[in-house]
Amino acid sequence: MTQAKISGAEAIARTLVKLGAGHVFNVAGFGIQPLVEAVDRHRDALRYVSALNETNLALMANGYGLAAGRPAFLSVYHTSGTALAMMGVTTAWADNVPLVLASTTEARSVSGRDPYAAVPRYVTDMTEQFTKWSFEVPSAERIPEVLSRAFAIAATPPMGPVHIAFPLDLYGEMVDESVLDSVRPLAVPEPGPADADAVRRAAAAMVESRDPVLVLGSEVARYGAVDEAVGLAEAWGATVLIEQYPSRMPFPTAHAQYVGKVSDHREVVAEADVLLYVGCELTEQRGPGPNLLVGTGAARIVHSVDPAAVTRFFTPDVALTGAPAQVMAALTDAVRACAAASGRRENTTYVERRRLARAERQGLVDDGFEDSPLRAGRIVSELAAVGGGCAVVNQAGTAAIFAERLWDFEEPELYFGISARASAQGWAVPAAVGVSLALPDRPVIVFVGDGGFMFSATAIYSAAKLGSRVVFVVLDNGGWQDIGASSRKIGGDSHLRESEYGWIFDSPPIDFVALAGSLGLPASRVGTPAQLRARLREAVDATGPSLVVVEGDPKDVELFFA
Repeated sequence: MTQAKISGAEAIARTLVKLGAGHVFNVAGFGIQPLVEAVDRHRDALRYVSALNETNLALMANGYGLAAGRPAFLSVYHTSGTALAMMGVTTAWADNVPLVLASTTEARSVSGRDPYAAVPRYVTDMTEQFTKWSFEVPSAERIPEVLSRAFAIAATPPMGPVHIAFPLDLYGEMVDESVLDSVRPLAVPEPGPADADAVRRAAAAMVESRDPVLVLGSEVARYGAVDEAVGLAEAWGATVLIEQYPSRMPFPTAHAQYVGKVSDHREVVAEADVLLYVGCELTEQRGPGPNLLVGTGAARIVHSVDPAAVTRFFTPDVALTGAPAQVMAALTDAVRACAAASGRRENTTYVERRRLARAERQGLVDDGFEDSPLRAGRIVSELAAVGGGCAVVNQAGTAAIFAERLWDFEEPELYFGISARASAQGWAVPAAVGVSLALPDRPVIVFVGDGGFMFSATAIYSAAKLGSRVVFVVLDNGGWQDIGASSRKIGGDSHLRESEYGWIFDSPPIDFVALAGSLGLPASRVGTPAQLRARLREAVDATGPSLVVVEGDPKDVELFFA
């Protein structure tokens, strides 16, 4: 019997359907049109998502993968498209976001002749140090195999980006339809439990502690282990801290044992006798000098799903790898058993620490609570008042710390940020659109500074076209206030020329409301607490996107550098 034939482009689209990709993030170029047509033929199973440039598109895909926990498929055109998408790849690497980047490259018949939009060697060389795997597909019949493998590698812990390349002539190459027969979604193997001896040794140290501290990182939420983290904290009686720049919130911040970010409580780290770090990024954001986040006099236990990460910052006394939920559940059982056998009393050192932290937090809220322009504490308080049940995307520059300190996240899995390792200005606005695609039943609030907003402001056009339920809250304090503040802190005088350097948006001023309106979003500017509260409630209840510009107080930035 003669086999039915399909094109390489059709093979890509059908493979994506079988793999359950759901969305195709793409900016079309000349040679990529056959793929666009193939995706369109399967629009009942594949939603086509585009943007005004590849950087925004890649960050949208990044937000989708971050929130969905499964790979986003991102397709870009040739060298320039790949280069513009690099920020999405670097942030996916930094924050372990599952992402499959596909680049269309030159036809095989002219490879090496430096044709239109060519690369000197291979387009996958551009991303190689940030990807788990990279490969240029040699023939159309290999497309299903390579795509299936790419999705599996991206989704296997530790998750991350993969880069594949399609020579553009593959889109028209005909192959037997039977090449699709072997395609099926892979049940990604989970990391196993921790070594039993390592659990025993860790629990023996933990149960003897009198001042235990549990430091949690984004891996906890990334791999669905928040409940196990709560159970471990309660069984151990530990003070709970979180990493400095969480991309996911690993613990409910309303919990009685939660004290705050590790960077705000270095003295707690210094006082601890046992420190357990679970899935943490511990880069110290203080410049040269000792890392005060890692402790020195305590017994130190480290867990990560990534074996390469357990010794990234120091050599621990006990190292644990495996699935976070399984490891923390095993530690909880072991600690309870040891405590029962030894008659150990419950630790309560966290009680006073939380009281002091909450008092300091209230001070941030109360300072200038009724002032106009609004202080950051009031802005975040109003966001928290209307944001229950909303997903939250936080990258408001130096004001981002107020959201992490003042907002009680009872559903921590709905928080999305960006780590210090990723450190990509402009991430939040397009990422929020991707988060909305992954969580279509949730309104999304994105809290972003005016400087970061302008990096990727055109992404709101994609939100308008998609009808995304995203509320873009832009903190307008006149520009990059942190640049001038950091200059003043070190005794420099470059802040005197902020406008000349482009740090301050005053010459000419930026009309964010007019910009949003031109890109299809209803927008308004608020300057008083009452205006902010009313506008936020209206925006969260809306069925589409909107933008709220909040007149902020530039002096709030000084608290970041205090």
